[in-house]
Amino acid sequence: MLDRLRRFVFILLSFFSCYVIFINLYGSWYTPAPQTKLDRLQTDLVLQALTNDRVQQFLGEDLLREVYRRSLNEYLEVNDQSEVVNQVGLLYIKNEQVDKALYLWQEEGELSQSLAKLWQPEPQVLPDTEILIKQNLSRWYKYYALHRLYELVNPKSLAALDLQQTIESEEALLRLLLINLIPILGSVIGIIIILFYLIKLRKHDREEWQIPWNLEIVWQVLVAWFLSYTVIAQFLPKVLRIWLDNSFISQSLIIAITYISSMLPILGILSISLKKFPQWQQVVFNFSSFNLNSIFWAIGGYGGAIPLVVLISVGQQLLLRGHGGGNPLLEIITQSDGISSVLVFWLTLGVSAPIFEEIIFRGFLFPSLTKHFQPNFSLVISSVLFALVHMNVNDLLPLTMLGFVLGLVYDRSRNLATPILLHCFWNTGSFISLLLIR
Repeated sequence: MLDRLRRFVFILLSFFSCYVIFINLYGSWYTPAPQTKLDRLQTDLVLQALTNDRVQQFLGEDLLREVYRRSLNEYLEVNDQSEVVNQVGLLYIKNEQVDKALYLWQEEGELSQSLAKLWQPEPQVLPDTEILIKQNLSRWYKYYALHRLYELVNPKSLAALDLQQTIESEEALLRLLLINLIPILGSVIGIIIILFYLIKLRKHDREEWQIPWNLEIVWQVLVAWFLSYTVIAQFLPKVLRIWLDNSFISQSLIIAITYISSMLPILGILSISLKKFPQWQQVVFNFSSFNLNSIFWAIGGYGGAIPLVVLISVGQQLLLRGHGGGNPLLEIITQSDGISSVLVFWLTLGVSAPIFEEIIFRGFLFPSLTKHFQPNFSLVISSVLFALVHMNVNDLLPLTMLGFVLGLVYDRSRNLATPILLHCFWNTGSFISLLLIR
């Protein structure tokens, strides 16, 4: 009787869990992806690098014009044009469409009116124009506007402005090289390593996982954890905001405390659900010491995942066209200041998330599924569930592919430290890219 009642309760809770996931996925479809802002930040970084004389000579005039044209088109796709009206106007001017810029700025704010005066047929300089530019524009846009201002009223300042811009363009160029060089080198090295191991293991039989519990227990563990995760993630930040202010360090602490608190219940749920199975800890927490084998598998998986995830992400963006939500933390991280908040964010995303998520989805879920399904099919199921619990349409396909690679390296290495390390590499690489772009 008690078993039937428990099953009935878990059936209801399962429907509720599916409802929560569906509602969040549905809502994310109508949420502009934060990645669109990250794309603009990278575009701004490119524009900054283009002011470098060597870069201009290398690219040539035709290619430069194409870059400025694409930058304008990207900004024109922003849903709320009021947020980028000054940037769009300056890009119009750079693309020799001054009339469109003046028309765009005619009924806008104080800065827009000041910029319009600088480029009208008979230029004028309004009071506080320099202050407005420095306070409200950054990178290439600030340089471009100040260059026009100094041409009109203060030519002696042009040399210092150009020198400063040269320094900043060198920094932007270095950042772009790092952003693109790290994944390229990682892909090459990783693919070589993964191919070596796949060839080495092609004649080896796959070792079967020894799982004593059934699918019902797997189902109950996942439902119990997901509901505890959802409830804590929903209400704990509201409680924490009562005591913490809105500073970046407080935001990072709220995110860290909420994430760890919402993930910790899985340890208790596993202990209660699997207590009647001897040595269940050795199955779920299948850790071995970090050795060269596990490190090579992690590096190889990281490199192999990069081109696969990037390719799927590009294809998905073309299909979603800016819909699908995304991780709201990305924008917070790009705006954060101070080493303390950055460190807390990294410890949360680059360390805590890989440990907890790999324990759940690779340590527990994937081996449990292999008792009832083929290993490859178990990889797919665990990967899809891994993506679904992130509850964003924009993340579904990329995270499914990443989850598949994480499961593959775990299946081959039989050391949970390997997918954790790979996951740490992945999240840390993404984190560093965000810091370089901002």
